[in-house]
Amino acid sequence: MKVATRLAVSLTLSLYLLLFLSGHAFADDIYTWTDENGQVHFSTEPRGDAAKAELPEVRRENLDEKIEEIKGSTPPNCHNHGGVDCSRGRDSDGSVICLDGFANSMLPYRFSCLEARLRASELSLLDSKREVIGIINKDFKISQEQVLEAGEMMLLITLRNNSSVEAFGVSVHVQTPNGKKAEAAGPEKVESFGVAEYLLPLKQLPQRLPFERLARLDFKVRCTNCGAVLRTGP
Repeated sequence: MKVATRLAVSLTLSLYLLLFLSGHAFADDIYTWTDENGQVHFSTEPRGDAAKAELPEVRRENLDEKIEEIKGSTPPNCHNHGGVDCSRGRDSDGSVICLDGFANSMLPYRFSCLEARLRASELSLLDSKREVIGIINKDFKISQEQVLEAGEMMLLITLRNNSSVEAFGVSVHVQTPNGKKAEAAGPEKVESFGVAEYLLPLKQLPQRLPFERLARLDFKVRCTNCGAVLRTGP
């Protein structure tokens, strides 16, 4: 390793150590010297050829003050004003108006009052009693005994509305590996912060699939006033 590289590595490691021990290290003077191999050393003990090191000051910030500073820099919203009042319409700058009349919120009216946010569950398989047999993913398995006891099985997708805006024009289609789709039965609207279920009997799939290939099914959710529909992870 070249001398310059050794110097850089040594200085960096030394500075990290000094910053880590700043609670007591900066109570005393720090001394530095370079040995015959060009390596830089630091110590709180003075020696004949050592000089006082000029190190940057490490300040300890008051955490309460820092938290208040962060709060102060956070854009105003309706959290402390009773929530969003969509019935008042949009403010002149396109933002929302809060329930207590506060009009300086930075929340966009479009995202808070016009656009619903849906989250979809994973595809589930139900028996004829509408009890869940299992989640359809790459690990899905079903025994012959379960098949015989299940009766007429169906697929289930659950949608949750995570917004204060009612979702309308909702449709859910299950897609088979050959690209064909079948629509699941369910409501066209999902009320604000509500949940809706969509069902499709297996026999209505446009492509017959063995149970071990059900994991290849996919589904699409459409909504007139929704953004991207999020899915619950595996």
